[in-house]
Amino acid sequence: GNFYGWNTTRFGSLLTKSPSSHPLILNQQILDLVGATLNPHCDYYQLNLTQAVRIHPGERQQVPHRDEEMWPCHKGGINYLVNVLWALDDFTAENGATRLWPRSQFKALDRSISPIDMVIAEMPRGSALVFLGSITHGGGANITTQPRTGVIVSYCLGWLRQYENQYLAYPPEIAQTFPKALCDLIGYRIHRPNLGGHEGQDPSVLFHG
Repeated sequence: GNFYGWNTTRFGSLLTKSPSSHPLILNQQILDLVGATLNPHCDYYQLNLTQAVRIHPGERQQVPHRDEEMWPCHKGGINYLVNVLWALDDFTAENGATRLWPRSQFKALDRSISPIDMVIAEMPRGSALVFLGSITHGGGANITTQPRTGVIVSYCLGWLRQYENQYLAYPPEIAQTFPKALCDLIGYRIHRPNLGGHEGQDPSVLFHG
């Protein structure tokens, strides 16, 4: 479609489809940045989404947007979300590198925002782009003959409903095979005072009966 793309491939649930995504999700340098941004506003942050995205040749530029739009409320200056985009190919201006508008979070959302203030996130494969969910951004057009592939991992405040339903993606019988750090990120833990409990207990009891 017009937002997700006409020549773009996407899939989620990366923890089971691609175990090699685990060290990306648990990268300590990234988690330190996420924690510094989100922890002042919650007991813990959680995994909001994992998604592999391949922009194929001929795809047009994505409409400028902010990922925090999924929660339609006044944010009061609080950041709800941190995005991490891992480059599996070299990202170039020609093959669809992400476009961002720095400091746009301090202005009203503008779908027709000027490209003059735009930054193109060109980066070699293996790099990670970290940006706030309140930043206006969008995937670029791919005018080359080769696709460009990336992995999006986003983290949000622990008291929010996640974009990707983590408990359907990773039910207890699957989640119990993951290390505790991943289970905590998925949301198998209680957020004070009593969000996310199961029969009045921490939901990790589902792993052990």
